[in-house]
Amino acid sequence: MAAVAVAGGGTTELFSVADGDAKVSVGWPTPLPVAAIDGATATYPEVYPGVDLVVRAGIESAETFLVVKTHAASLNPAVRSASFTFSSPGLSLRERANGTHSLVDVKGVERLVIPQALMWDSAGKEKGLTRTADLVDESAQARTAEVDVEVESGTLTATPDLSLLDDSSTVFPVIIDPEVSLTRSYTVRVTEDFDQINDMSVDGKIGYNGWTSPYYKSRMFYQFRWPTISDDQQILTGSQIIAGEFRYLQRHSPQHACNTSYGPGVRVRLYNTIDGDTTWPGPSAHSWDPVTTSLAVGSESQGCAAKWQVWSITSMLKSERSHSSHKTRSTVTVGIYSADESKKEGWRHYDNNPGPELKIAYNPVALNPELTIANSIAGPPWVMPSSSASLAAKVSLATSGLTCDGSTCLKGRVTVTGPGQSGTPGSWVSTSASSVTIPVSLSGLQDSKAYTVKVEGTETRSARTASKTFTFWSDQYPGTTPTEAAFALNAGGSWQLSGMSDSLTPLLRARVGLPAGATCLELTQCLSPTFTVKDDLTNATVWQGNAAPIAAGATGQVQVPESAGLVENRVYRVEVSSTKTTNLKTSAVATMTFTAGMRPEETVISAPASTTALPVSVTFANPSPVVKYQWEAVCSNNAASSGETTSTTTSVNVPGCSGSLRLRARGISASGLEGAWSPESTIAIEG
Repeated sequence: MAAVAVAGGGTTELFSVADGDAKVSVGWPTPLPVAAIDGATATYPEVYPGVDLVVRAGIESAETFLVVKTHAASLNPAVRSASFTFSSPGLSLRERANGTHSLVDVKGVERLVIPQALMWDSAGKEKGLTRTADLVDESAQARTAEVDVEVESGTLTATPDLSLLDDSSTVFPVIIDPEVSLTRSYTVRVTEDFDQINDMSVDGKIGYNGWTSPYYKSRMFYQFRWPTISDDQQILTGSQIIAGEFRYLQRHSPQHACNTSYGPGVRVRLYNTIDGDTTWPGPSAHSWDPVTTSLAVGSESQGCAAKWQVWSITSMLKSERSHSSHKTRSTVTVGIYSADESKKEGWRHYDNNPGPELKIAYNPVALNPELTIANSIAGPPWVMPSSSASLAAKVSLATSGLTCDGSTCLKGRVTVTGPGQSGTPGSWVSTSASSVTIPVSLSGLQDSKAYTVKVEGTETRSARTASKTFTFWSDQYPGTTPTEAAFALNAGGSWQLSGMSDSLTPLLRARVGLPAGATCLELTQCLSPTFTVKDDLTNATVWQGNAAPIAAGATGQVQVPESAGLVENRVYRVEVSSTKTTNLKTSAVATMTFTAGMRPEETVISAPASTTALPVSVTFANPSPVVKYQWEAVCSNNAASSGETTSTTTSVNVPGCSGSLRLRARGISASGLEGAWSPESTIAIEG
């Protein structure tokens, strides 16, 4: 039997659980306040603001509970990753795939267990409860979740499911529950003359010892915990049991040959509970027929190898959990004895290190609520781009392929709340299969509003209910038509709604928006402008580009790249739309047109420094294509003249000019765009 000790406060150790030389100690990072004791429950108040720490001691286990009283208290980082000190000298930790941890000794024998930790809220509980024992008990309507437990470097860390802590429908207090317990509850050997031997360090012996004096009869009894669904109040039912077997390692039988049939077989049966007062012939047997096997491994003195003897006891286990007098017990007692206790040939020795095993395969009743929404986007959370929705809610037994054994034991229902929805739960839908799917049709959804879908499932044999909440958004409108579609005049720095572009790589922009009352859900930048450049004459798409997502009312812009190959003096049409990133719907299209132009760069003038008479020959050059040059000349005596030429070399003449002549020029592109005037060149007039 386990030795369980719980601290009263003022220290950092919470509790210890020991099984002989195997011991686990669990502590708190800081000295504990004085505990309030109520029976087997110790409450350490306000270890964190709004959080009580509770320890409940059992015959074979100790459970810790963090009672998180409010959502504000749950935001404490120390609650979201709760740390306990942990010590298990001489034991090694092994993590199982089902979330439990085993503590094994140097021989590899499992001695203690850390079960899968759970958490639950207070849904279904009475309001105003004051006793801690009442607060920490899980109600049938509670919402539950698994707690991740990690043990490393002397620390046990319990990380709760944050989605349950942060869900607005969670009912506080929330209980977080790690536990340490034994693998076997209790053992007793009863003999006809010695009455009782309660010692797991020696062999288990059964049958009639007629071989050595003193002669006596012996039986072994082992008490195991029934597997639990979530906590010690939720014991599995008979209809959940798939298979069960009792296994015991036989070391010795009296015959000198190994593995030959010898003597009467060995029987296994279920009994009432055992304790320190149990004596011969043992507790009362239950009415289920015993199971007998006839393995005889042979004498240890002949070097015969030990072998596991296995009894299939599925039927009696199912009967045990279905019987009105036994089904509420938390333990099951297995007795092992000779089929004929008058014959010494039935004498057997069994190895108690490792001891016997009770293996049970059973259907879990934990339910898996699921939800799918037809034609939804980006879920979860889902986005519904219309005013109607088709839902498919599903609840099922947690393990694939399990059924209700022909009975109607699984049922589910759906509740939808949000603007325009009643929030009234639908009818329960029942099934004898492993899952049930419930279709729900919705209409009248309002744009930019959130809706909650609660899917509930119940396994009626245990009254165990699981629920899960899903959220989707109605996001119907893609956005209004973009406005202020324009292109930039790079040289002047202004924006034009139509006309002549001054570059073959123009900068385009447009302002995007949403209808009145519409939002981008939880996203600020949810509109992505798309610019499509088309040849206005042929309607062929020349180039398309997307601006980065922006907020409603903001302006997005893109630069048409040189690779688009815009041709000068050709008309292009720009179509601008915006796409909502939350539902991928596109707005109506705004358009503008521009004629592609290329503004010439600065012209370079080559002219003589002086001349004796006018006209004078000058040369113009421009890095960009031009169709003609314009020039202006002003003399120092104010005589002036101007002209243009399609040639790069021209003759400049200013009648009546004397002193000196100042000359400047600019290029004109094919689209008529004027380049910048060049710096003035000065030519001296001599003579």
